[in-house]
Order: sequence, then structure tokens, then C-alpha cells
Amino acid sequence: MKDGVSDETCVIQVERGGNCFFRCVAKQLFEDFSRHQEIRSAVVDYMESNADSFSQLVDGDFKQHIQQMRNIDGDKRSWATEAEFTATAQLYNIDVYVKHDAVGHCNWLCFRPM
Repeated sequence: MKDGVSDETCVIQVERGGNCFFRCVAKQLFEDFSRHQEIRSAVVDYMESNADSFSQLVDGDFKQHIQQMRNIDGDKRSWATEAEFTATAQLYNIDVYVKHDAVGHCNWLCFRPM
């Protein structure tokens, strides 16, 4: 174990699309992928109610970003970003690890509650 992360790899297949991050969180928090819409709505509500903090993490217009994130059909414009990763960590008081694949290597990004 390194920095609280197990060296063991456990891969769980998740339906692709704009809800994949929220499905992963729902699976980890509630053992239920189907609660992804609940997670997504809670995270977006949290971001909107803390707009001063989260608008700094969004490229472009924050209100438009929030509107697109309310789109739960999995449209690519509504994929989770650094803002949603950070909001999820804060809202649920958890560390959120996201695997970042770069050319030739990958690493884990950690978003921690503040």
C-alpha cells in the first residue's frame, strides 16, 4: 500500500458515457450503479451553491457548465471535470482518485476534501 492506495488492481466494468464517473461514485458509496443520477444531482447542486469556489475550476461560463452538467443523458459536454471531482470529494468527505492516462504512462490524481 502506498499513500493509502492498494497496489492491487480491481477492475469493475462501468457503462461508458457522460455518467461513468457518477456511476463509479454510486458503486463505491452505495454499492449501486443505478444511483448515479442522485450523485450527479447532489454534486451539481453543491457546486452551484458554492459557485465562488467552483467557478474557478471551470473553463468558460460557469452557469452554462452547470446547465450542461444537469444533462444526465451522457452527452459528452456533461462529462465530469476537475470541478466535479473536487466537489464530490468535498460533498461526501472522501478522497477521489482518478486514473490519468498520458502517452507512455499513467498516474493517479487525488482530489481530497478541504
